Formats: sequence, structure tokens, C-alpha cells
Amino acid sequence: MSQQKKEYYEKKAATDSLYLSLIKNGSKYLNKKDYKKAEENFYNAYEIKPKDFNALYLYTKSLVLNCVENNHYCISAHRSLNYLVSKYPNNENIILLQDLMETKE
Repeated sequence: MSQQKKEYYEKKAATDSLYLSLIKNGSKYLNKKDYKKAEENFYNAYEIKPKDFNALYLYTKSLVLNCVENNHYCISAHRSLNYLVSKYPNNENIILLQDLMETKE
């Protein structure tokens, strides 16, 4: 294996590890209802893998829960949710987030 390929795979492994760590930490914060820290972790994971549904969904979920429970970041929650709906219109988890958001209105 060439040095260039080896470096590529090492970098990819480090990036994947960081991504998974951010998702794991964000999930811990989400379960503790620390929505701001959860949102930060999920957003950073999304920045690493912007095409990944999971990171974007969890980021949006943390915003929606913070809006519904604490009345914080509601504009961001609406924007992120609308974006998810436009990309994944029939996703059951997103529909549940929409229903939850409607309870706020």
C-alpha cells in the first residue's frame, strides 16, 4: 500500500471516530435534556458528514425538543425541520418531529 493511501485511510478512520464520538456524546446530552450541548455535538457531526441523515436528524431533534420544552431556538428548529422535510418528505421520524413541533404552536 502506498504512503498516500495509508494516510488517506488513517485520516478517514480518525474522522469516522470523531464523528461517532460526537454522535455518542450528543445522544448522552440529549438523554439528559441538555439540548444546547446535544445540538453542538450533532451539528459538529453534521459538519463532518453533511450528507449523513442521522447527524442532521439528531441536530434537528435537539432543536425541536429545546423549542417545545424550553421555548429556545424555535426559529432554528423550524428552519432545520423544514429542510429535513424537503429532503426526506415521507420519513416517519421526521413526521413525528413535525407532530411534536405542532404541539408547540
